[in-house]
Amino acid sequence: MKNNKSVLEFENYYVDEFVFKKNKNFAKGQDQKIDVDLNFEFETERNQNNFKRIVTCYIFDKNYVENNKPFYLKLKINGNFSLANYDDKNRKHKEIIKKNTLAILFPYIRSIISHMTLEMQVGPVQMPPMNINHFFDDEKDEN
Repeated sequence: MKNNKSVLEFENYYVDEFVFKKNKNFAKGQDQKIDVDLNFEFETERNQNNFKRIVTCYIFDKNYVENNKPFYLKLKINGNFSLANYDDKNRKHKEIIKKNTLAILFPYIRSIISHMTLEMQVGPVQMPPMNINHFFDDEKDEN
């Protein structure tokens, strides 16, 4: 176990944007189960061997009032990473940036959403564990 250090280093994360809008007119039926609509957007910014992975999570959409949903939530989180000796022709490096950075950020996203929806008195909303690979099953390689 000489060299078990990962080539990917997680430096930090920060919340770039948090929007929460509560539907004051929300009418939940007594036996109605509310299915949480989750949507995600992913971006990557690169500067040499440093990467910013940007994940935006939406719960419900901006038509939350018209669709009788309890709220609208948007969370944008930025994770800062570095990958030693990054080579943009190396498929393994690309996979590390694409998938491993998300696997690192998702527990933070889940925790923030759970905590903030509890504070907003609509939850807590518990996001289920997710298969990160699922997000990329249909995605083509950029290069």
